[in-house]
Amino acid sequence: MERSALPPLPRGGTGDDADGGVMVSSVEARPPRSRGGGGMREIAGTRRRASPREATEIAVSQMTMNAAIARVRQIEPNWQPTPQIYQTARGLIEANNANAREAQSRYEVLRDWGLAPGRYAVESQPARGPGRNWTAGEIRENSRIGRKYGCHTCGNTDPGNGGVRFHLDHQAPDRMNRSGSPQRILPHCVACSRRKGGAIRRLTRKK
Repeated sequence: MERSALPPLPRGGTGDDADGGVMVSSVEARPPRSRGGGGMREIAGTRRRASPREATEIAVSQMTMNAAIARVRQIEPNWQPTPQIYQTARGLIEANNANAREAQSRYEVLRDWGLAPGRYAVESQPARGPGRNWTAGEIRENSRIGRKYGCHTCGNTDPGNGGVRFHLDHQAPDRMNRSGSPQRILPHCVACSRRKGGAIRRLTRKK
């Protein structure tokens, strides 16, 4: 049976004038990534001066924010960070960083709901597809991983069903795997499996 360490996941508005020229902008309205050194940059719809250091920080914070948001949207496509208010180069950098932190926090919540490989995910096995016609070998291997490392979400080495066996959990979840990417199988305890099911129902209902 093939085993592998769990591969890492990819990391991942419109502006409106406010009083005093301040802009409220959600992620889609961010200016294009700056190229080269400092100089004049379009920030919040206005040409403003940015130092070479600020131009670099804008580009880095933009990439970090976009990667963090993309990782959340793999699970929750319509998620949006809180719109930020800024009117300077430094304000744009801080706004990008705030959105990146918010996206990271949201991803942690989704992961704790079982919608992404959890904090205790170490080993996994490849899924043959979204179906649940498990082979005896897949069941044995999943239970071995669960007994050794615990439930991939909570770390519990007791599956919660009298020690019968861990649930075989598809990651990415079938209903969240819109791109049809290859999936992995990880061990889930009964409690985390139920929590995951409830989270999927809530998210799909909201969509």
